[in-house]
Amino acid sequence: MTRVRFVSSPTGSLHVGNALTAVANRRFGEWMLLPVDDAGAARSVPGGEEAILRDLEWLAVAWDEGPVRQSEPQERYREAADPLGDRFGRTTLLRERVRDPGRCGARLPRGARLRRIDAAL
Repeated sequence: MTRVRFVSSPTGSLHVGNALTAVANRRFGEWMLLPVDDAGAARSVPGGEEAILRDLEWLAVAWDEGPVRQSEPQERYREAADPLGDRFGRTTLLRERVRDPGRCGARLPRGARLRRIDAAL
């Protein structure tokens, strides 16, 4: 069975590129998951998720599971990450000057550096 997904952000109605991706994924896949990327609450607009669901229904794109909101399992993520402690260093890329780009052992985007985040999870 071919499993596909279409991830949307609740920022309002679908634009044509997202609509095409949703239709293509549904045609290709035998089973479709519909996750909603609502983790960035600042980008979400009131009614955005409902607008996307209406658009998908209008396009006759049916999903088998979802919508699954990425913000829902945050506690589960914390519980899974806590036993790891800081062994893997919770980090994020910030657009700042790089003084020693080789210290992390990876190639970073130009002008980025790694910084610890204590409240990330």
